[in-house]
Amino acid sequence: MVKWSTPENLLTLQYWESVGGTLIMEFHVVKKTATSQKRIVDAVIIPDGPTETALAKNVSIEGRDIIVVQTKTYPLDLINFGQALGGAELLKEYFRPASVRAVAVCVGHDEAMERLAARFGVEVVVLDPIVVLDAATPAIGPP
Repeated sequence: MVKWSTPENLLTLQYWESVGGTLIMEFHVVKKTATSQKRIVDAVIIPDGPTETALAKNVSIEGRDIIVVQTKTYPLDLINFGQALGGAELLKEYFRPASVRAVAVCVGHDEAMERLAARFGVEVVVLDPIVVLDAATPAIGPP
């Protein structure tokens, strides 16, 4: 279950509201095995899907155009950049979407990192900080 009220998730939701489509939070890309660690991306968006939240188990992304979103509450850094780029590449390998846009959502600019992201095709979306008024908001999930 996703705790929607975390600052990162609220920023992800704000980005999703600007693009629409189907939002899948905390998408599991790689399962833990003896030789691989579990990999989860903050969100996958299917832009041409219905505007709704969904669970990964209820939606197929194979053959679909998707957006992978990695969100941080600070300016773009190597971690957020690497997670967006790596998440996109892993999604291509394991799920065979038609196309993947890698998006790093962050708060504040870092010119050097933004130039690097552009060279690797990672879109950087800088949003205003979000204040979470009630951190005790219960977790909710999609229908």
